[in-house]
Amino acid sequence: MPAGTAPRPAISPIGPGAADREQASKVSYEQVADTGSSSTRRTRLARRPGPALRPFVQMLWAVDDLSTGILSDRRVHVLPTGQMHLVFRLGEGRLRLFSEEDDGRGEIAGDALIGGARDRYYAREISGLQCSVGVQLYPGAAEALFGVPAGEFTGRHTPLDEVWGRQVAIIREPLVGGK
Repeated sequence: MPAGTAPRPAISPIGPGAADREQASKVSYEQVADTGSSSTRRTRLARRPGPALRPFVQMLWAVDDLSTGILSDRRVHVLPTGQMHLVFRLGEGRLRLFSEEDDGRGEIAGDALIGGARDRYYAREISGLQCSVGVQLYPGAAEALFGVPAGEFTGRHTPLDEVWGRQVAIIREPLVGGK
């Protein structure tokens, strides 16, 4: 293992066994407080990647408010994980990102983002129905997937089309069609 590289947690392969199939397709409901302070249900799916992605991807995930039909309008703090992520937003709702607590304007995020590793929180405001899919990336995956070192993305969100160009629309189109 190269110096400075954190060890990866052991991930057992998803095989044909019933227990693995059950774990791979497990859906959970995350409780989210909205601005009216009532509770809503959000569908959240997380699973381990298939063998081809395991060297790069720690976890695949999806969030779906479209299935519940519950409108979101909330601002939340997102704690740092020290990991990069790649997100495709598929819903029509707006996502606004804020770098500081007193940032009153924020920045509207695009439909495909690279989230760099962070050492401090950021805030996000979600309005409308949300549907997103994404991956948490292992250290070292950035250069293989994006052609640049992870340090280029640290502490910020980067529109994926700045890195992959028009290929993003080609990748995103079937995802939107399948929601």
